[in-house]
Amino acid sequence: LWVINAKNIKVLFLGAGDTIKYRESEIDILSPDEKSLLAKNLNETGIVELIKMNGVRALFTADIEKKTERLLAHAFDLKADILKAGHHGSKTSSDIEFLKEVNPAVVVLEFGENNRYKHPAPQTIESFESLDIPALGTGVFGNIGITLAENGLNITTEKKE
Repeated sequence: LWVINAKNIKVLFLGAGDTIKYRESEIDILSPDEKSLLAKNLNETGIVELIKMNGVRALFTADIEKKTERLLAHAFDLKADILKAGHHGSKTSSDIEFLKEVNPAVVVLEFGENNRYKHPAPQTIESFESLDIPALGTGVFGNIGITLAENGLNITTEKKE
C-alpha cells in the first residue's frame, strides 16, 4: 500500500454493477455488492466477472460458494461458453443448478497438483460429468489456453515436467 501512496497511483475499486469496456470487449462485474462485502465468509466477497468478447462469454467466479452462485443465478443471465470454476473445484462451489444456468462448453479449474486441500472435490467433478461438461484442471493439464477459432473454441494445454 505504501508503494501505491508513494507513487501516487490511482486506485479504482470495482464491484457489482461496474463495467469495463475496451473496443468491442466488455467485462461486467457481477459481485461483490455492498451486502456481500459484509459476509463473514471472505470467499463470498471475491470479484465475479462476466467477460464478453467476439461473441464468446466467459464467467470467472473467484472463490465464491454455492450461496453466492445461487444469488447470481437469480439476478443475471450467466450463460457462458467458458466457466472458471469457483474455489478451485471445492465441494463448496459449482452447485448443480448454477452449472445448469451457466451451461458452459468447458470448465477450467485452478488447482495445484497434489494440493493439501485435495481439490477438486470428487462431487464437483461428478457434477460436471453428470451434465456432460468437459473439465480441465491446471493440476492435471498445466497451463490451459482458450482462444476463439473459426469453428469454436481452440483449447491448448502445456504441462511442464
